[in-house]
Formats: sequence, C-alpha cells, structure tokens
Amino acid sequence: MTLTPDGRPRTFVVYDDLVGDLRWFESDDGGITWEMTWDEVGHSDDEPHAEVCRRDGWCFRASGEAVEERPPGGGWRHSYGLTEDQERVLEYRNGVHSGERFTTVVVVPVDGGEHVIAAASDQGVVVLDTAGEWHTQAVGGVAPGGPDLAIWPLRMVEMVAWWVPVPAAVVIVRLSRRDRGPGRRPNRPGPVLVAALLALVLWVTGALAWQVLAAFRVAPSVVASVTAVFWTLAVVVPLLWLRGAPRRSSA
Repeated sequence: MTLTPDGRPRTFVVYDDLVGDLRWFESDDGGITWEMTWDEVGHSDDEPHAEVCRRDGWCFRASGEAVEERPPGGGWRHSYGLTEDQERVLEYRNGVHSGERFTTVVVVPVDGGEHVIAAASDQGVVVLDTAGEWHTQAVGGVAPGGPDLAIWPLRMVEMVAWWVPVPAAVVIVRLSRRDRGPGRRPNRPGPVLVAALLALVLWVTGALAWQVLAAFRVAPSVVASVTAVFWTLAVVVPLLWLRGAPRRSSA
C-alpha cells in the first residue's frame, strides 16, 4: 500500500498469480470504500512503508503478524491483530502465513483527524478511525473471510459437495441397467433417471464453480459464464442423445 501524489491511499489486489491479474484500487474516504482505477499515476514515495506516524506523535508499524502502535515517548505495543486460532483457520483456508498478513501501513488525513490504514493481505485492509476503533474493510472483493468459523464445517461442506455425486452416480447406473424381465434387453434411462443425471452434473459443476471462485478469487462473471456453458452442454447433449435413440417395439 502506498499513497498517490495527492495523498490518497492506493493498494492492489492479485486475482491470479499465474497470469499476472493485478488490479489497483484507491480510496477517497480514508480507506472505508475502494474503487478500481486504471490511471497510470506515480506514487508519492518509492517504497511502501512498514512504519508511519500521525501528526499527534503516535506511530504505527506493520509487523507481519499484527499492527503495533507507539505512543509519544513510549514503546511499541500490540494495536490490532487476529487471534492464534483465527490465524490457523485463515492459513488453512487461504494459505497466507500469519507473518505475511500485515506488511504496509499509511496515514491519511480525513475530516476530524487522520486514519491509519494497514494492508491485511487476504482480509482486505484494516482502518483505525478518528475514534480509535479498528475496522476491517473489503478491497475489490477481498474481504474478511469469517475467521471465527471452525475448520471442520468448511471442509465438511466441501467433502459433501464432492463425494455425494459418487454414490448418486452408482445408483443411477444401477437403475439404468435393470432388466425389465426374462429375455428382455436392459432399459434405457427413462425421464426420471435422465433428470437425476442432469441434476448430478449440475451439482458437480456448481460445486466446481464454487471452489474456483473461493480458491482463486476469479471474477464472478467469468465463473458464471463458464458454468453456464457446462450446464448448457449438460442439458443439450442428453436431450439430443435421447431424441436420436431408436424406439423399441412393444413386442
């Protein structure tokens, strides 16, 4: 996080490391809201700051694991950070180590005083307002991800989303191969089985889209478009297959 030449906070969000999808955001209200910018403007300083001071003499620094403060004439002490349990959950979910969360900090003037803004990696930014309260704020869709949640419910939901289709597929295949009677050929899937198969495909693609959106922070419009294509194929292909299937005589 740095400052623009006119003193506005500026930070970036990396949506995809592989393709270099990096976007810049600026704030006009002291870090409360952020808007994406396409302006190729320079920064007022060459390097982001890990330590800054307000006009009243209070200083703040980003120490990686937390934001620390130092009153005039005093020593450094903890000001804002996550609990050890919260850090473990977020590291497990997002892969960001606690020592890499808070890396830069800036001070910006606002009506009634100054705001201290610290970049918080996968949690957006944290803002110390003029009343002395810390707030978490989203930047470009990167927002606090509920670090109070336990680990197991999240992973259980993912496991259910991925493993439920397996027994469902076995049941559908078994039903589609049932014999109608002695000497008769196996049934072709009827409307109910086709509907179940379509629901299964939609479930799997939906779960995959959810995983992509959550894990890689791909733009929702991209995920929705790709998912729509898969869903269209999942519906059209079976219908064309059924339409072209030969009809059996009743004899």
